[in-house]
Amino acid sequence: MTAVSRLAFQLAVRPPLSSSLLHQRALPTCRRPAAPRRRHGTRRQAPSASYGTEGDAQAWSGFRTSGIRPKQSLGQNFLRDGNMVSRIVQSFGAAVDELCPDAHVVEVGPGLGALTTRLVERYPDMLAIEIDRRAVQYLHENFDGLAVRHGDVLETDWPGVAAEVAKPLAVIGNLPYNIVSQILFSLLEAPSGTIGVAVVMMQKEVAERIAAKTRTKAYGILSVVAQLYAKPRMLFKVPNTVFYPQPDVTSALVQFEFQLDECLDVRNTTLTRGLRTVVRTAFNQRRKVLRNSLRTLCEEKGVQLPDKWARKRAEEVPPPEFVEMTRFLFEKELETPELVPLSDRPTTVWR
Repeated sequence: MTAVSRLAFQLAVRPPLSSSLLHQRALPTCRRPAAPRRRHGTRRQAPSASYGTEGDAQAWSGFRTSGIRPKQSLGQNFLRDGNMVSRIVQSFGAAVDELCPDAHVVEVGPGLGALTTRLVERYPDMLAIEIDRRAVQYLHENFDGLAVRHGDVLETDWPGVAAEVAKPLAVIGNLPYNIVSQILFSLLEAPSGTIGVAVVMMQKEVAERIAAKTRTKAYGILSVVAQLYAKPRMLFKVPNTVFYPQPDVTSALVQFEFQLDECLDVRNTTLTRGLRTVVRTAFNQRRKVLRNSLRTLCEEKGVQLPDKWARKRAEEVPPPEFVEMTRFLFEKELETPELVPLSDRPTTVWR
């Protein structure tokens, strides 16, 4: 059979298409219409918020009405979820009521007032500290009677603020991720009695390091300092979807009860600076036993590290033992220590 005859035979025996199949084949393909092209030079619009509650609208309204856009250089991520705002403020209120009921509330980095809206209802005499001039102007215009101070939180004189109101402080804030550790050190180093409690937002990774236990990978310098100067506790995780713009990491809310460990005398700057040297040196070589990581320091001091520490790694030493180790290594210097009155401006030992 030739090729032509085979083709004729196939066409002859093929059954005819039903009318339904013919109709299906005639249907056009359904495609999503292409998005209109953005003209050159025009800005992208910020994503709109899908408000599930009235609180969502309140948390997001400042961003929508002010025209202010977050500055990456300031590490700004604005809260946009009303339910999360309520949960944070409730957690803060519970901490203040339990740990420092007479405290004066200070909000760090209020931005466009997502938290402030709820806080000022309960604490009308609160103080807000903001570095962004645009946000300062917005807060002045939209919160009648709110005390707003333009300034850098890292340069804030915490004892001075406490002296102005004649009360210990209760600090709340959504901290910029790029300077979280520095802000925490500035709060922790404030003289005893200056800050009673703080409830602050930070990266979950940093929160885990702060609350880490010995013999864990997360345990480090920040763990030792935070646990000597306060009692930290991670309250809950915060998803990145509640912020604009969305950060790449999950956040966490952490509570600090400012209560110095009895082994640490912060007035003794000889001790605190010595402690910094010991802790940093030990964790810079965290996989080595302390006999090796602190060898140079021991030689400088003309001492030999006792066996109870010599065979341990830094991650195995609890915070109070680092203080004890410092007293041993800096024994001669501590015979004539440098003492600073508690009322003095906080030092910057750890920053």
